[in-house]
Amino acid sequence: MFCRRVKQKKATKKEETQKKETENVEKENISKEKAEN
Repeated sequence: MFCRRVKQKKATKKEETQKKETENVEKENISKEKAEN
């Protein structure tokens, strides 16, 4: 049980970091589009 919980926590942390990365990429793309206009 304990090991499973730890693995789940690691998975959620990975998902959170991936979400942050995608958000940062989207923000960069938006700023690039604004700069081009």
